[in-house]
Amino acid sequence: SMNNIGLVYEHRGEYDKALDYYNKALALREEIGDKIWVASTLNNIGNSYAGLGNFNKALENQLKAFRIRKEVGDKNGVAFSYHDIGLIFLNQEKYDLAADYLYKGLHLAQEIGVKNLEMGFYNLLTRLSEAQGKYKEAFTYHKEFHDLKQAIFSEASAARIAALEAKVETEARERKEEVTRLKTEELEKMVAERTAKLEAEIAERIRAERIQSVLFNISQSVSKANTLKELLRTIHHELFTLMEASNFYVALYHVDTDTYTFPYEVDSEEAGENYTSQQLKKSLTDYVRRTGKSLFVDEKVHERLIKDGEVEMVGTPSPYWIGAPLKIGRQVIGVAVLQSYSKDILYTPRDLDLLSFIADSIALSVNRKRSEEELRNQLSLIEKQQESILELSTPAIKISEGVMVVPLIGVLDSRRAQHLTEELLAAISSTQSKIVIIDITGIPTVDSAVAHHLIKTIDSLRLLGAESIITGIRPGVAQTIIQLGIDITGLQTRANLAEGVRLAFGKMESSETPGSDM
Repeated sequence: SMNNIGLVYEHRGEYDKALDYYNKALALREEIGDKIWVASTLNNIGNSYAGLGNFNKALENQLKAFRIRKEVGDKNGVAFSYHDIGLIFLNQEKYDLAADYLYKGLHLAQEIGVKNLEMGFYNLLTRLSEAQGKYKEAFTYHKEFHDLKQAIFSEASAARIAALEAKVETEARERKEEVTRLKTEELEKMVAERTAKLEAEIAERIRAERIQSVLFNISQSVSKANTLKELLRTIHHELFTLMEASNFYVALYHVDTDTYTFPYEVDSEEAGENYTSQQLKKSLTDYVRRTGKSLFVDEKVHERLIKDGEVEMVGTPSPYWIGAPLKIGRQVIGVAVLQSYSKDILYTPRDLDLLSFIADSIALSVNRKRSEEELRNQLSLIEKQQESILELSTPAIKISEGVMVVPLIGVLDSRRAQHLTEELLAAISSTQSKIVIIDITGIPTVDSAVAHHLIKTIDSLRLLGAESIITGIRPGVAQTIIQLGIDITGLQTRANLAEGVRLAFGKMESSETPGSDM
């Protein structure tokens, strides 16, 4: 009894109380002299110390249990000791020692045919391999764990069915005379109750598998969905596999404006999706967000909340309403809600537990997708800003009929040089200018690629019938052009923009003189 009370406290996480009862049980069992039970109690004491984070004391008691079990030849107990000691070393990040115990324990579990324990070793070896960065080994152990789990599930189901059948047959033999006296109604009731229990167990297992599948699909959809709306649509579809979800919405809370937006809303009573920002003061949704707790509401609960002044009637009333907070750490970023407008569609507190469980995955998924969309928007804005800056950084200014000036300031890279060519060709084509003055006074340096591109730009302008005059070449830029061996034959240059303008106007006046040929 002392040991069992200790187990209850251990499962409740009250390890100090558990240790108190375990130590009392240990004293009695040592007095009796039953070594196997002494080892079992030492094992329990070790687990409680591990729960408290005192791994040294945990290891001390586990090793005592291990030695006793080896001494009495309790292979099953020895295998459990290998498991628990290996787990302690794993938590202490003593990976070599952990591996030694876990491998030995795995081989012993396989030898004695304890599949549940074997599955436990595969699970710990998966964690160990991940901690050591051995992901291929981790994958192999996880696959062994999964395959064994499936096999155990199938065997356990078959064994349970066989046990139930055997029990029914035994009861049939022992109570044959009694059964014959039962009325037909009583017999049908007994069979129905037993069938219902078996069906409930099977349904519960199927439900657990579906929940795992839904959580996996939600995690996968985060990377596949292009938008937050698409992600929430997928989550809504997954919810439909677990419960009635005809009326579902996700409300995201914005602290700066104290409002909610609805990136996803499907409501049979209110047609269309509502993306309007709302405050929702005194609503059930806001109540869940403020309390940070899941809420099950039927008509009686709703009336009580209204009477207490906690909420007011907002929107179309529903007989059943369940909502779960979407939390990132301690922060509530929104609320996920399912509601029913018909008493035929009944939600229960159990459905709320399920929605609350899935809400954590929804919150993480929504937060990640929102971050991705914000990043895409920022990148798009940056690209637009860069385009605008590029447009402004290469202005083509018409200063007189037939004369255009392009003042360049800052770094002239290949991209900007390409843009300069495109802008100049378009400007010459539209204005029919004859002379283009390219002033590079504000350009500190020019590399070979940009210099060559500038020469090609001048050649392109020449093909359109326009002359080019380069002004403001700095000494360093001139030296670079000479050192690079760039051919500047035919290139017209002037020291500054003023001289370039005088040259251009002179050429224009000359061209306007009768008989002249510019």
